[in-house]
Parts: sequence; structure tokens; C-alpha cells
Amino acid sequence: MNRERLHILFLIVVTGCMTLNAQEKWTLEQCVQYGLENNLTLMQMQGEKDQLLIRQGAIRNNRLPGVEMNASQRFNFGRSLNRENVYEDINSYTTVMELNVELPLFDGFQTRNAIRENKMEVRVSEEDMAAQKDELALNITNLFYRAAIYKEVYKIALEQKKLTGDQLQQSKSRVEAGMAPKGLLLDMEAQYAEDELTIVEAKGNLDRALIELAQWMNMTESVETFDVAIPSVPDNRIALSAGNEIHTDRFPQLRSAQFLLEGMGWRYRKTRSGYFPIVSLGGSIGSSYYNQSDMQNSPFSRQLKNNRQSYIYIALRVPLFDKFVTRSNLRIVKAEMGNQSFKIKEIENTLHSEALKIKADLINSQQKVVTANQSVAAHSEAFRFATEKFSAGKISVYEHLQAKQKLANSQSQAVQAKYELAYKLAVYDYYYNR
Repeated sequence: MNRERLHILFLIVVTGCMTLNAQEKWTLEQCVQYGLENNLTLMQMQGEKDQLLIRQGAIRNNRLPGVEMNASQRFNFGRSLNRENVYEDINSYTTVMELNVELPLFDGFQTRNAIRENKMEVRVSEEDMAAQKDELALNITNLFYRAAIYKEVYKIALEQKKLTGDQLQQSKSRVEAGMAPKGLLLDMEAQYAEDELTIVEAKGNLDRALIELAQWMNMTESVETFDVAIPSVPDNRIALSAGNEIHTDRFPQLRSAQFLLEGMGWRYRKTRSGYFPIVSLGGSIGSSYYNQSDMQNSPFSRQLKNNRQSYIYIALRVPLFDKFVTRSNLRIVKAEMGNQSFKIKEIENTLHSEALKIKADLINSQQKVVTANQSVAAHSEAFRFATEKFSAGKISVYEHLQAKQKLANSQSQAVQAKYELAYKLAVYDYYYNR
């Protein structure tokens, strides 16, 4: 019974270790998701958006009444005013308390326009975040596929070393049997050493690619054990869009520029409010207490009651001349709006141009994959034939190694073409399938 339990426990541990090893290899979707969740730039942009939302609440609060309470204590020595407003040679002190309330009735639509401008700024911030996410996702995708290229190139280098090792053993047997000169063995040993150097270089390229990918993902832990899973790329026969037009209004960078222009329009209206009058309703209630030396003063509570006063007022403030400040600010905003309109057109042209480029690149990548696969098939057959002839002693070691090197190069080119196509397809989807 104990053996059965130990056996079950051993199976659980082994299964758990296999699961952990499998989890160490990250898929493209996991890398992109992790990068989006941990990107510091996106966190900063979210903080800026939160500040805009707080500012929006502060602007709305401008419509609320302002309430303030004032209290003062005044001491007069030697000569002071009495209640009859006559100066006397007496000491006195006066206590004054009042509560003031003022409610804005009309501010030239400044608050309303400021709120709408702030809403546009919030939407600009949201679109900027969306554009940053798209850019980050594409960069991570590019680095992920580059790491996959180096990983498969490293795998090809290992396979080439294994082939060289097998041939080295055959050459050693032939030399020992006196069927081949010793120079053949030396050449194979030199090639084996070169294959080891190729493996070291390929491993170094892979490690650097993984570290750079981890940096873009903002991964700070377990970077040493970080690894990616070799993805399955789509077939190279991809149906492309028939037209060359793209929906530019679906791109966040263009929507951001448009919202920014709309926000400038509301800023223009807000600035124009400087020409309008301001109307406010206010009121005040207060009282005072007088205490004079050498006199009979009324009690504090009675004076507060008798001296109490209150009033309500309507204030009208009309701007007559502000040294042309409002006019200058309006001209500045109008010029900025004109520049922003040009920028929107420039963004549209850039999007169309980039879409055409990626479509041409994708067609070229498809053809490159087909050609690269044909090259691998041809060089594989050539290497097989060269191996048979080398085993029969009909060709030299140099010819055999040359065929082997050509095969390795064609395999590397095919891997690179395959993942370049995968990345170009991701960019194509970004432009045409939003």
C-alpha cells in the first residue's frame, strides 16, 4: 500500500513538473496581454486620464455657490470711533462676523465650454492609450516572432551538429579501416567545431532576443527562465483585400487628432466668453459687537441681535477693455485649429500610404515563403544525394560540407520568411481588418 501511495505521489510530482515546464513557454497572446497590463507608459497615461476626470469635476463645481465666513477682531487705543461715529479719547475693541454667499448666474458660457473641452481631452487621452496599446502589441509581436526565428535557427544548428557528429563517426570508422585518409577525419573534426561555434552564436542571439522581448513586456522577474513557444503560423495562401481603401476613422491616432480639434473648438468658445458680461447673485448676513472703555456696554448677545444686518445683491461685471487679451487668445486658438486640420490630413495620408506598403510587403512575403520552401526541398534532396555519394567515396568532404551548409542556409531563410510573413499578416490585419 505504501508503494502504491509513493508511486501515485511520484506521478503527481512528475506531472506537476511537466506542467510547470510547459507553463514556462509563453505564447504570443500571453506576451501581448502581459505587456499591455504591465506597461509603464500605459500606466502613466491612465494616471493622466484620471487627472482629467478629476479636473472635469472641479470645472463642474464652478456652478456651485461660493460660501465664506469672515470674522475680525479690532483693538483701538487712545482714540477711536464710538457708536455715534464720533472720535473720542477712549480705548475700544470691535468684533465683526459675517457670512457671504455668491451664486454665479451667467459666466458667458465659460464653464459649459470648459466642461466640453475637458470631455474632448478625456477622449483624446483614451484614443492615445488605444494607439499606444496597438503600437505596443505590434512591437511585442515583432519581437516574439524574432525570438521564434532565433529559436528555430538554434534548433537547425543543433540538427546540423548532429549530422556532422554522425558523419564524424563514419569518417573515423573509415579512417581506422584504412578506407579513407586521415585528412578526412581532421576536416570533419574542424567542421564539428564550427558547428559548435554556430550553436553558441545562435544561442546568444536567442538569449538577447528573449531579453529584449521581456524588457518590452516590462517583465522584471524570472527573466532568466523566460522562453517562448514556437507558434503555428498560418498558411501562406492568404486572401487579401480587393481594394486599397482602409477605414481611417477606425484608427485611434486619427480619432485622437479629430477629438483634439473638436476640443480646440470648445476652447475657442471658452476664450470668446471673455467678451461676455458676468452676472452673479449674492447675499450676506452679519453682526458686530462694540466694547468701549469707561462706558456701560450692552451684553454681547444683545449687541449681536441689535447690530445684525443682511442684504441680497445682483452683481453685473461687463468687460470694457482687456488690452486685447481675448482677441489675441482667439487668434492663437484659431491658428492652432488650422494646424491641427493639416495634421489630421497628414495622418490620413500616412495611414493610406502605410496600408499600401504593408499590402505590397505581404504579397512579397508570400512569394518569399513559397520560394524558400522550394529551396529547402531542393537542397534537402541535394544533400541526401551528396550524402550517398560521400558514403560511397565519390565526392570529397568539401563538396559534402558545402551541400550541408547550403541546406542549413535554406532552412534558416525559410524560417525567417515564415515568421516575417506571420508578422506582416498581423500588421495587415491592423490596417485592413479593424
